[in-house]
Amino acid sequence: MEIMSFIFTLKQDGKLPFVPLEEEFIMGVSKYGIKVSTSDQYDVLHRHSLYLIIRMVCYDDGLGAGKSLLALKTTDASNEEYSLWVYQCHSL
Repeated sequence: MEIMSFIFTLKQDGKLPFVPLEEEFIMGVSKYGIKVSTSDQYDVLHRHSLYLIIRMVCYDDGLGAGKSLLALKTTDASNEEYSLWVYQCHSL
C-alpha cells in the first residue's frame, strides 16, 4: 500500500496541513504492528507496535479525491503521552 503522510505537531495549533508531504511511503501491517518505510523500503520512518495502538480509524477524506485517511492514536510504554498519526492513502 502506498501512502502519503501528514505530520501533526503542536506548532500547527492543532490543525492538520491541507497538503501532504510529496514523498510516498509504504505501509506494512503484520502481527507485530505497523511499519512505515520509504517507497524503496530502505529506510523505516515509523513503527507502531500493536499493543501501543489505542485507536485506529480509516475514513474517506471528504474532498472527492477518492483518497482515504488512516488515523492512529498511540501511546508510549508508560501510557503517559499520546500521539496522533494521520496517513493519506490511495485506497482503503
